[in-house]
Amino acid sequence: MALHLKAQDVPWSEPTKTLVNTKGQLINCALVYGEKSNLFIGRRAPGFHSKPHKHESEQLNYCAEGEIWMYVDGVAYHLEKGDFLRIPAWSIHWAWNRLDSENVLIEVHTPVTNHAHTPFAVALFGDGEDPRVEQAKEIEYLRSELGEAVEKLYGHT
Repeated sequence: MALHLKAQDVPWSEPTKTLVNTKGQLINCALVYGEKSNLFIGRRAPGFHSKPHKHESEQLNYCAEGEIWMYVDGVAYHLEKGDFLRIPAWSIHWAWNRLDSENVLIEVHTPVTNHAHTPFAVALFGDGEDPRVEQAKEIEYLRSELGEAVEKLYGHT
């Protein structure tokens, strides 16, 4: 383990639909974490649509490439390259790439999300540091019917 990694030493996931409950594809992602926070970089394909969910972690987002719609407690936010968005802890939220091009979204979660257990996640700890993390409770996906009802209520399906 180390406090610093070169870009070429950070592993990226294989294309997946299983990291989060989605329609469309999370092309791949990278995740690094420390004791209290993690940094997640996700490349989302056109049509990517996460299911409404909530988690204990506060989430800060930065749109690095493309555009994406983020929905937070029923309010729609259209993020374009360079935009930031904060999602408060326990807020119901989801993302939708409604364009025909990829999106790259950088997310910071505090406390560390349950994604830290994925095989590609990398811990950034120095010599002598205890690598145990204060991990957030599991992500709670809304039941399928409830999630669909939430989306329909706000006209975002």
